[in-house]
Amino acid sequence: MHGGKRVASWRNKALAALLAGIVGLSAASSMAEDPGGTASADPAQAAAGFRESCDAGKADGCLHLGELHAVGRGVQQDDAKAAALFERACDAGSAVGCFNTGFGYERGKGLGKDWPKALRRYRQACEGGLSVGCTHLGMMIGAGRGVDADQAEAGALFARACEGGDANGCFNQGIQYSEGRGVAQDDLLALSLLRRACEGRHLTACSNVGVMLSQGRGAASDPATAAKYFYVACKAGDGVGCLNLGVAFRDGNGVPRDPGKSTQLMTHACKLGIRQACGN
Repeated sequence: MHGGKRVASWRNKALAALLAGIVGLSAASSMAEDPGGTASADPAQAAAGFRESCDAGKADGCLHLGELHAVGRGVQQDDAKAAALFERACDAGSAVGCFNTGFGYERGKGLGKDWPKALRRYRQACEGGLSVGCTHLGMMIGAGRGVDADQAEAGALFARACEGGDANGCFNQGIQYSEGRGVAQDDLLALSLLRRACEGRHLTACSNVGVMLSQGRGAASDPATAAKYFYVACKAGDGVGCLNLGVAFRDGNGVPRDPGKSTQLMTHACKLGIRQACGN
């Protein structure tokens, strides 16, 4: 599902003893979210209706039937059938179908891994007005997957996605400005973009805003506000946010010093998979 439900960081820069640094470009998740109400009270009946619609050449019918096969709701779970239906939906004009097909080719889910085909389908999704398609296309181009790496083109795609409302696009564009990747390094602009991504519920962006504020990058140093951003991220399940909040309570930076609370937060971050927090 798009929109940053699963965020996988590409790299993590440690900027202080335990303070997790700016986390790099991230991928959104697999498929576009249930845009057509496939969560029917009678999934089998819904599947029959979608099959009839798909057979009549309607993109939405193919898309929603593919979604049902992807999760095994009302039909047998079958990634290959889901992928074939998404491709039919794409060919019939569905931008979401193109995105899901691109994801299948990129990750080899239901389809053989084929980066050039993934690029083509993501581009169709992007040109069809689906912002998350622009983000994924930008990430592939920026990483040189199936094409020569081009940070400038990736940045233009992230900007387009961000303007279209995709928080992950704002996040990735913010990271480019933070690191000076394909653009002139600009902490002020990076902070603005990361705040926008955080407001769109991109949890890693919230943690990164906290890091920048704690270090006075893009704005005057503000440990108290930084801690609030770490709290928002941690409360929503972001391990890096919990780690950084634990460090703040350990050091009394922006919050009252509280070793007990720091230990609880570190333990929680460790359980969320942040190895840097384990044993601290």
